[in-house]
Amino acid sequence: MENAHLRMGKLKFVRQTRDTITEVSLHLDRLVAEKPAEPRSAVQIWANDLSTSTSSPILAGDRIYVVSEKGDLCCVDVNDGRVLWKSTNVGLDGVIAHDVSTGVVHGSGEWDPPGGWRPFVLSLATGEAISA
Repeated sequence: MENAHLRMGKLKFVRQTRDTITEVSLHLDRLVAEKPAEPRSAVQIWANDLSTSTSSPILAGDRIYVVSEKGDLCCVDVNDGRVLWKSTNVGLDGVIAHDVSTGVVHGSGEWDPPGGWRPFVLSLATGEAISA
């Protein structure tokens, strides 16, 4: 079971498998994964220093797709916080990841006028453009 919900002003993903529960909190300056220990406490599993934007991240399986403060679309491993790839050329003034489907992430990037918003499709495995 996977879902995202707001808790105390932070976007928190809850990833539950048969054996473990992992909560990943999105902060503006980092991503933090915790394993609930007791009621009202948690044990930090990992944290990274990926500064995020206000764009909503997407949790799909054991990956989080999140836009960095610099406008890069990043794929983060939910198990250890490693940034698996960054796609740096998908927009200039704004990037939105819309959805993840079989093998691809769909989104759009904003380019200064006259470019406007342009769609993109990236490989989930590499972050490389498949089509635009």
